[in-house]
Amino acid sequence: MSRKNMEDELLARMFTAAAMGGEKERMALMELFMLKTQSLPEVMQEWLEEYAVQGNIRAQELYCTLAVSGGVKQCDWIRVEQWLLKLAETKPKNAYMLLGTLYTPSAFGYNDAKQAAEYFRKGGESGSGACWAGLALLYREHFAEEHSLEEIRELFERGFELGGVVPHSYETLADVCHELGDEEASMRYLKKYHKFVPDDARNCLILGYNYKFGKGCRADAALALKYYQKAANLGDGEGLFQVGLAYFEGSGVSRNYKRALDYFKRATEAGNPRGYFCLGMAYIEGKGAGKNEQKGVAALEIGAELNDIQCCMALVSCYLEGIGVEKDAGRVKELIEQARGMQAYAAEPLIQQAIDTLEARFLAESEDVNER
Repeated sequence: MSRKNMEDELLARMFTAAAMGGEKERMALMELFMLKTQSLPEVMQEWLEEYAVQGNIRAQELYCTLAVSGGVKQCDWIRVEQWLLKLAETKPKNAYMLLGTLYTPSAFGYNDAKQAAEYFRKGGESGSGACWAGLALLYREHFAEEHSLEEIRELFERGFELGGVVPHSYETLADVCHELGDEEASMRYLKKYHKFVPDDARNCLILGYNYKFGKGCRADAALALKYYQKAANLGDGEGLFQVGLAYFEGSGVSRNYKRALDYFKRATEAGNPRGYFCLGMAYIEGKGAGKNEQKGVAALEIGAELNDIQCCMALVSCYLEGIGVEKDAGRVKELIEQARGMQAYAAEPLIQQAIDTLEARFLAESEDVNER
């Protein structure tokens, strides 16, 4: 019998015993359930609410924890706040954390960021690291214009020193440090976050990028590939593309065009249009597959339809030179206009310069044809 099956069987027996037992047995089972799943079946919610109403302090704490996480339907928020204010007399750290969460603008509880900040600060002053981190996150999301990045960073770090901070706080602080220009600190917190949440594709991509380009660390192509591969294993399109690029360029791994093409195909299937550019150029140049200019142009056309600027610019050359297609000045003009209209690249000097070069070439060849 597997470990999971054994745990399920044990849980089933405990549920039966608790259903037939008293308050003590049921409370123990509910604590176990919330520890494992952060939720409770409906029958257990009924038990928990009954004991909380009867004055069981631990039941009130569990019920409030469940409520502020959205686990209670048709919740009486006034009652929840009353229980938490009473709990604050003996357990201020947890009570103020829950009170701050109760008032943080969200789908659950109230919508009063200022009151949330007051409760988080009280919790922080009582020694709760989670409350300082909660206040930092609140400032970041709702009071960014009133509180500097330096202040937000200081609050997060104060919270880490006290402990009890949720892992996602490391991710947010990494973003803050990046915006402050402290790439080494950003990298440090990204790696801390990865230890807690190894299956976060976004975090894996950022770590891969930083190792690839030496942002906040020594450039290391093999480590970059390691993190890109983790993102790829999670089905992330950018991760799949970057692994393909590593095999295509021989960066951090032996060059292997066939494997690169496989990853590029998977990247496009996962919704990443950049894979079409690499696929198209691989077919046009005959790398990793038999040379097939028509097939390459077809891939580039799909990428261009998805507004991939590299595909647009590669197609300009194809239609100018007749690579895989008939020369077509009208299509060249359309593609240049499409590239010009991509706002994401309007402030990228090198890309705009490349578009200028293609346009100048097109105009020069058009004049040459007219002169003939």
